[in-house]
Amino acid sequence: MKKSTKNLKNEELKGSVLEEQTIKENTPRSITKRRSEIKKTISSQITPSKFANSIKKLLSSKKAENIEVINTSKLTQEFDYMVIASADNKYHIQALIDEIMEFIYKTNTPVLSKDINPESGWVVIDLFHTIVHIMTPDLREYYSLERLWKIPK
Repeated sequence: MKKSTKNLKNEELKGSVLEEQTIKENTPRSITKRRSEIKKTISSQITPSKFANSIKKLLSSKKAENIEVINTSKLTQEFDYMVIASADNKYHIQALIDEIMEFIYKTNTPVLSKDINPESGWVVIDLFHTIVHIMTPDLREYYSLERLWKIPK
């Protein structure tokens, strides 16, 4: 699902303040290294919680359904929040992607990696401390990410 950024056009990279440090390969090792670099340079203008909730509000304004924000900070050190939302079809998914990418550009949020092919029915955008998943309802039910990432009580 990961897409190499070697062939991305400059306009696709504009969403990242740290575009000059774009990952050359989306391997787990390079992404972990990239997270460490960003952690050193990123200014905490907004908390991860507020950022994830801003994404939730943005998705809600564009009619995404069943939006859930999951705090994963106790489960992994890689990211703090996961936002999962459903979209009816590939056109709805594309509209949500466009809104998120515009928000990312306006807030100078670094994009670690992204797989944004609406045709697949599942898109993933890694925004350093927040991972955004937009899925069709059938894929969301099948993979059940909420069940996998919820903290047992």
